[in-house]
Amino acid sequence: MLRRRMRMRCRPTTEVHSRGTTEATKGSSYSDPINSTRLNRFLVLAGVKLLRRFRPSWGSVLFLAPNLCVKIGEHTHLSEASTMHFIRENTSIPVPKVYCAFRWRGKAYIAMERISGMPAAASWERLPERSRERLLGQLREIIDEMRKMPAANGKISNVDGGSLYDCRLPSSLDRFGPFENTQEFHTFLRNSIEDAPPEH
Repeated sequence: MLRRRMRMRCRPTTEVHSRGTTEATKGSSYSDPINSTRLNRFLVLAGVKLLRRFRPSWGSVLFLAPNLCVKIGEHTHLSEASTMHFIRENTSIPVPKVYCAFRWRGKAYIAMERISGMPAAASWERLPERSRERLLGQLREIIDEMRKMPAANGKISNVDGGSLYDCRLPSSLDRFGPFENTQEFHTFLRNSIEDAPPEH
């Protein structure tokens, strides 16, 4: 019921509740809310409050229904929702549909389609060689399609032009960037160590 009503009422808007904040306000990822109508926010917050005790969860993701989940957290950013929405609208890469995304009392809420599946790492050892090759081929196609997408103004940023996050980088910063060009990004990755001057 929650998912059905959200689908009917979702429409583009940047409306936020007077007690909520946008990513731009926080100065982190500069991403606006998605379909953040008052009704959608009420449905998500009420669903989370009522069903949190009874529905399964995984990390920061709460599964409200068989086809609906909500990612919640202080370290969840609206740029994640913007990225999924952008990829879904501009590529053939299969990603969850974002129904709405907003911030409330210091936390981000991303209500999205729940897609059934299993992490590849969980079953990789049991997969036959042919299945592994097919999976790797699909990943190659996905990466190739993403690489063909031009960067906005040549900058290194998230899809909204704001800061980035990557848990693989050994940085004390929660987010970093954006960067004006690739060289500036590479300098950051080298921990600001500049290229050595050419030998004479």
